[in-house]
Amino acid sequence: MIRRWSLTLWAGLAVLAYSVLIFRLFSIQVLNGKQHRRTSWKQSQELVTLEARRGDIYDSNLNKLAFDVEQYSYGINPKRLTNRQELARAFSRMTGNSKGHYLKLLKSKGFVWLARGLDQQTAKKINLSRIGSVVTEKTFGRYYPYQRSAAHVIGFTNIDHIGIAGIEKKYQEFLKGKPGYKTVNVDARGQTIPVLGKPEEKPIDGIGIVLTLNINYQMIAEEELKKGIDRYGAKAGILVMMRPGTGEIISLASYPNFNPNHFSSFESSERRNRALVDPFEPGSTYKLVTAAAALERGVAKSTDVVYCENGKGKFPGGWIRDHKPYGDLTFKQVFSNSSNIGTAKIAGKVGKKWIYEYSRALGFGSVTGLDISGEHKGKLTNYVAWSKSDAARVPIGYGVMATAIQITNAYAVVANGGYLLKPRLLKAVMRPDSPNRFEETKVDTVRRALKPETVAVLKSFMRDVVDNGTGRKAAVHGITIAGKTGTTKKYDSVAKSYSDSKYIASFVGFAPVDHPKLVCLVILDEPTYPNYYGGLSAAPIFCKVIRRIMGLMSDDTGGVFVSGEDARILVPDLTERPIQIAKSILSDFGFEARTEGIGEFVVAQYPAPRAVTQQGEVIKLKLGDKSKQERFAKRIPDVRGKSSKEAIMILTQAGLHPTQQGSGVVVAQVPAPNSLVDSQNCKIICRPKSG
Repeated sequence: MIRRWSLTLWAGLAVLAYSVLIFRLFSIQVLNGKQHRRTSWKQSQELVTLEARRGDIYDSNLNKLAFDVEQYSYGINPKRLTNRQELARAFSRMTGNSKGHYLKLLKSKGFVWLARGLDQQTAKKINLSRIGSVVTEKTFGRYYPYQRSAAHVIGFTNIDHIGIAGIEKKYQEFLKGKPGYKTVNVDARGQTIPVLGKPEEKPIDGIGIVLTLNINYQMIAEEELKKGIDRYGAKAGILVMMRPGTGEIISLASYPNFNPNHFSSFESSERRNRALVDPFEPGSTYKLVTAAAALERGVAKSTDVVYCENGKGKFPGGWIRDHKPYGDLTFKQVFSNSSNIGTAKIAGKVGKKWIYEYSRALGFGSVTGLDISGEHKGKLTNYVAWSKSDAARVPIGYGVMATAIQITNAYAVVANGGYLLKPRLLKAVMRPDSPNRFEETKVDTVRRALKPETVAVLKSFMRDVVDNGTGRKAAVHGITIAGKTGTTKKYDSVAKSYSDSKYIASFVGFAPVDHPKLVCLVILDEPTYPNYYGGLSAAPIFCKVIRRIMGLMSDDTGGVFVSGEDARILVPDLTERPIQIAKSILSDFGFEARTEGIGEFVVAQYPAPRAVTQQGEVIKLKLGDKSKQERFAKRIPDVRGKSSKEAIMILTQAGLHPTQQGSGVVVAQVPAPNSLVDSQNCKIICRPKSG
């Protein structure tokens, strides 16, 4: 009886349970089915960000310095994974990381990235079909085709495609673009399926920018700087080149350097742009300030005689010595022979107030405003706080701190006729949706710093430095050079005194003297004895760079040939160039441009390329549209003067198939440089380096 009652009870409970379950299912699927389907639909959908391509970075001749390439990232939620060992093996083979590395990652309870930013070649090594559940994200990564060249200027981006150094950081807002979005369904394996009919927004790619840098000049500067560092046993170096009439930086080299494609593999000291962030006591290059102040204030003429105490003179605060004993020197000879004693005596006549004021007028003690992140303003104490010794030390370049950019910009004042300009790296912004495709930046004049008559005397002083003074090794046959040497003892902060073995050697100058096309500064940090004098180490590097750069200007685009007082000009080849770039080149060489026709590009010119004429000539430019031609043609990059390895890299990146004859440096190429061709085949002819 009891047993029958028990069975009846259990049967009743079972019926009740099934009834509750059936009612629950009816409620979910029928009564609330529509609402649950809507919730399930929402939970299976995701809003996916569509990454924008970052804008390209070009040099002044429209060579690409930085652009985006496709990259792949892989992630997974370990809960959805069935075969951890297989996945760990696959990714280990692909990336080179250990299998244990991935097994450790897969212990995570949530979504984890397995690899990020892999290039296409690496991504092809893995077969995801046997693993499943791996989320693949195609993104863009940055590529720098010239590797280490101009790395400190261009900078780099991080894993999230954000500029964190150099131009990449400074012009992040231009370059970054605007991401888009779309709605997708996510299935049980984590795979995405686009949803039709849902709103989406396409990404807007970033804006391209054109820099003032000339990558050919940049590579020459870097090559000669590195050779000089090795030759003179220095531990670091800087080389800056600027167009004095526009403030455009055409080369900025700093060594040690780094490869921005693998920036995390380099020390912070290698990634540091020394030309911007490392102020130093400039030594004799700062004597420009004293000479300018004396001439402007009328306290000394070039022919005035100064007694230089035979190499050792007593001044308030201590003794000042010269690198060799001098007796009587004219003011001009004081400058060209770099006499500390003579300079300090002239500064005493000028007065510390005016030394300070002309230091400020020439841009010292404040940032130049160069459009790149991290510029140091140097150090220039107000004259009211100078000690007794500062009144004699500052005029010869001690007790004051300056950067390489500040010194270059100050000497550009003399080269351009007396104007302090704001230096710049941005030449133009590319506006593909605008009738004026290139929106050029303008020359920014800060102030007139020196009178024309002062500039004329300073030019004669600086020319005498190279012709008869401490800068003889900067001389270039056939080109007139003006400049100034600098040799500075480094201050030892531990010993609280100046070192007798560690120096900074420098030379800054411009060429040609009558119509300066560029200003160049070379700095070597701690060259070894006996080459620690700027005239013995920095000046020869300047000479080699100027000789090669002026040669390129003459051979490739136009240039100045000096014969006595007559300056003859080769007309640059402007065909196929954008009109804004063509006008800028003509302006650099002192020509006037006149256009006819409609279009964005120069299709013909008169006088013809490489015709010899005088400065100020009107160059007629016929405009047209070359876009149809460019669809089928490729432009041959100019690789003359480059190593065979470097030339093949550049030509290959341009989509060409180069063949090589000989070895060493490229001396000729077929087809001709800068020509447009339908074929991808080209040839370089090489010869061993001489000397």
